[in-house]
Amino acid sequence: LFENAQPFLWFSCSDLVELCRVADIIRVRESLKQDQEIKQENSFSEQVEIRPFEQSDFLKAVERMNKDNEDMLLNRHDEIELM
Repeated sequence: LFENAQPFLWFSCSDLVELCRVADIIRVRESLKQDQEIKQENSFSEQVEIRPFEQSDFLKAVERMNKDNEDMLLNRHDEIELM
């Protein structure tokens, strides 16, 4: 359990909430994409089955959050230089 929590040890409560939100979006998007691929092969119109969370969802969410933070800092840096 500790190994799985290692990347998130220094997250604040609001960071953890955002992490779960981003991981959920990733999970749903991947499930929808997979469902579309299946429907292209078959013409069944069933409900989309959303898979359970996986550790990879949270790791992808951390990567996404880090990228978003880097982009935000770069944009702020550019704004400051323009002043």
